[in-house]
Amino acid sequence: MRIALHNVVWVGIVLAIAAIAQDKSTFHSDTRLVEVEVVVRDGKGPVEGLTQEDFQLFDNGKPQKIGAFSVIQSKGVVFPGTAAKSAPTPAAVASAERAEPPVSATVLFINRFATAFSDQVQVQKRVAEVLHTLPPREPIAVYVLNQSLRIVTDFTVDPARIAKALDAAWGESPQHLFYCGDIPPAYPALEKMANELGSLPGRKNLLWFASSFPVSKPDDFCGPLPYFAMIRALKALNAANVAVYPIAARGVFGPPAYSADRSNAPRIGRNPSQGPSGIDGMYWAHETGGTAAQNTDVGFAALRALDDSQVTYTLGFYPETLDGNYHELKVKVDRKGVDVRSRVGYLASLPVDLSAMVTGSAVPIDSAPGPHATALPGVAAERATMQAPWFYTGTDRARIHLSAEFVPTGVTFQKKGNKSRGQIDIVGTTIRADGGPAAQFEEALNVDFENQEQAEAFVKAQFHYEHELLLLAGNYAVQLAVTTGKGPPQKLVLLLTIEPWHESAFGIGGIAFSTEAREAGSDPAGSPRFVTPLAAAGKEFLPGATNRFAQAEHVYFYTEIYEPSLASPTPASLTLEYRVVDRTSGEVKQDSGMAGVAGYVHPGNSVVPFATTLPVTKLAPGSYRLEVRAGHSSGADRVTRDVDFEIVAGDAAN
Repeated sequence: MRIALHNVVWVGIVLAIAAIAQDKSTFHSDTRLVEVEVVVRDGKGPVEGLTQEDFQLFDNGKPQKIGAFSVIQSKGVVFPGTAAKSAPTPAAVASAERAEPPVSATVLFINRFATAFSDQVQVQKRVAEVLHTLPPREPIAVYVLNQSLRIVTDFTVDPARIAKALDAAWGESPQHLFYCGDIPPAYPALEKMANELGSLPGRKNLLWFASSFPVSKPDDFCGPLPYFAMIRALKALNAANVAVYPIAARGVFGPPAYSADRSNAPRIGRNPSQGPSGIDGMYWAHETGGTAAQNTDVGFAALRALDDSQVTYTLGFYPETLDGNYHELKVKVDRKGVDVRSRVGYLASLPVDLSAMVTGSAVPIDSAPGPHATALPGVAAERATMQAPWFYTGTDRARIHLSAEFVPTGVTFQKKGNKSRGQIDIVGTTIRADGGPAAQFEEALNVDFENQEQAEAFVKAQFHYEHELLLLAGNYAVQLAVTTGKGPPQKLVLLLTIEPWHESAFGIGGIAFSTEAREAGSDPAGSPRFVTPLAAAGKEFLPGATNRFAQAEHVYFYTEIYEPSLASPTPASLTLEYRVVDRTSGEVKQDSGMAGVAGYVHPGNSVVPFATTLPVTKLAPGSYRLEVRAGHSSGADRVTRDVDFEIVAGDAAN
């Protein structure tokens, strides 16, 4: 028996910069350089000409030796009155796209959920007006939050494209305000965006337009959950090096105010005994290295925030310890009358030597080399499994469907009213090839049962967990730490390679196995409401956590074909073939032959989701490789993706 409990996550389109390619180097375990991007301003704007000797850096209060120093200068912002009045030419945009990879990215985040309709229209109009005046610059994207977090325009170096999208957008009636004890929707949205930006190098700017910027305290009469959700979002923003710029959507209604200073604000990880709960955007700015703007023109505030990326100082240091905990950072500058801003913390990821592992294979840490080796308690290695199939969402970026299963041995239950309640804590970290974290997420999953018998059955059955990540092309290690009792977290790790791809080219995504399918849109109780479904031909497929199946199981595989011509009036004709190859003998055991996939095509959509049954009942126990090849009926542009799997005898794989 398997009990499924899916986490609820906010799904947005990936926040990534197409021009940045990931390092293909191996994972390092001995040292890790932590980089801190610093913005220094005075009354005239960004301060230039500082040297390494002007800075002091502190990790958890201890001074650190700055082992690396660099200065990054990007295209400056042209303020109204001096800006060019014409949009950039196509040649200028093309030149900017061919230039060196950008050193920063900017997200315009409009929280329509908490902004009056008239203020939404004002934000979009004023920001569009000022963007029309800017030359090509670092990539900018626009996201909105109301019933869900969604994209308006993906990243582009052409401000005019962003401006046109804002001109064409309309506001939405804001949703009802959340109730006491509920988590403000902005918190999980910010956390999600932070995790999506985590795989990008350098400092990222998030301009947050709203009427209110909620701040929670752990001792609020509404309960502690909002506070913990806020702290989790702040930690994710700092780990991803995202600076938040809260900008009041109402615009001018009094003396202008810009500030990142809040001396009595609660700090991350501390009990905020000072500083009231409320709508304080300054707190979010202070804790992430941005600035808050109130009572000022929203267009000018956006330009001022963009101006911060004109001069950035990068300080690098080697931490004394990598303990897996969140560390506080502080930067000082030996210069009077300046405002110093940087992220205030980072995740000191545990060093793990992953060089001996095989890409695509998930194992408990005790089976992998490394000094921090532990296994899931009471779980045999073959019963703790994890898979992470991926599918492209744009140039060199992909959506990863993380799926894990384990037996939750060690969960303790307490009486809550008439029910027994237990908790499973999950922390996920995606590590880049250079050893730095690309994304992180935390979940505290409550499990409730009517009686003790149900609780006892739960701790003996397989537990299914899902999460969605969005990453750039490159090499990663995906680590899942699970706490089911009072002991230390236990871990699973998976090496993941996302191959480069350009959205103008023909392509194919990864391969996901599944043993469960349902009618599309049926959304049964407990399903992941905000995890993008793997849907094809009217069915949704639950991604499995293992590539090991019993002969008697009904197994599907899912993939996606990417054909840009499908968006044109005369799309190309597509075909797909799959083969099953015995990994030991090399013999082809099954071959579907090339067949058309017209029934899976959605007119005007360049993404073709495909799924079919994998006839494992006809295979003897053993090791196999599934090869999926897609192409055009003419035989051109054929691409292949493959994945290994195993068949065991019987009606259960474990």
